[in-house]
Amino acid sequence: MDMRYAGLDARLFGLGMQRGALFSLLAQAWTDIDTLHRGIAIDAIDDGTRRIRDSSGRWHGPFDLVVAADGSASRLRDGVATHGLDRPYPWGALWCLLPRGEWPWPDELRQRYVAARRMIGLLPVGTRPGDATPRLSFFWSLPTADFDAWQVRGLPAWRREIQAMWPEAHERLEVVHEASQLARASYRDTVLKRWHRDRLVLIGDAAHAMSPQLGQGVNMALMDALSLRDALRMQADIGAALAQYEHERRRHVRIYQFWSRWLTPLFQSERDLVAKLRDVAFLPLGRLPGGRGHMLRVLSGTQQGLFSRLALQAEFIAALDDDTGR
Repeated sequence: MDMRYAGLDARLFGLGMQRGALFSLLAQAWTDIDTLHRGIAIDAIDDGTRRIRDSSGRWHGPFDLVVAADGSASRLRDGVATHGLDRPYPWGALWCLLPRGEWPWPDELRQRYVAARRMIGLLPVGTRPGDATPRLSFFWSLPTADFDAWQVRGLPAWRREIQAMWPEAHERLEVVHEASQLARASYRDTVLKRWHRDRLVLIGDAAHAMSPQLGQGVNMALMDALSLRDALRMQADIGAALAQYEHERRRHVRIYQFWSRWLTPLFQSERDLVAKLRDVAFLPLGRLPGGRGHMLRVLSGTQQGLFSRLALQAEFIAALDDDTGR
């Protein structure tokens, strides 16, 4: 597939970022950053949903509102309600950051597959505060049950496999000398019956974890935060605000949960026939006017429901236009 954001609007583009860069931007926007408690893990919430307990057993609160943004393996999720669906994906990934160097595609996400059993991805993610080296995010797909066996097989065998699949990617891995340099990532598929209870509300992967195939995890979390902020400003009652937030975000997230669940086996599985069908169908589908537009809206996070689209604010588009003009 060859998918470009400009197919939706010439002013649109994707932006790969390192987490450290994103966190720094969020910290700069937080006027009360000095109140942040660092190095503390929250592992429980009381029945009244206003007090939280850290891993050392200390209780904090009471709070007017507890926002659980603790990811796909959320420890606070059970404080909201019983799950509709919550299960780990059998496939995960190994990943690390690499110096970009003379990478031939500095502004594109590139991926290569062998059926759906092997996948290499490299995404340019720029720099971060304290590190001026432009970097690539590297990820290698494999079943989570194979993590330990991969380490036992050793890096030389793995490097030979990558050399055969993608020589240019192999060159970028010169800085990887030990298995410990690669982090292990696992994923979940979570569809909850509700996202809030009393004074506890879930956002991001805590509310709607899904496969990373569509690349929308961070985008969805940021849009959750924006929607929650707007709802709290519009509604005097917290309960009404949380209900508005959940309603608005479910309308957008639902289709991404659906597509991630059904598309993941096309890209991460041992189903060779399914992978062959993917190879045969996706290129012509991506060239059809209707199919291409739908794919681009899904990949850009602007699809809502099967046929609707999420309207981007005029101010946002204007800001992109000004930025690209510079």
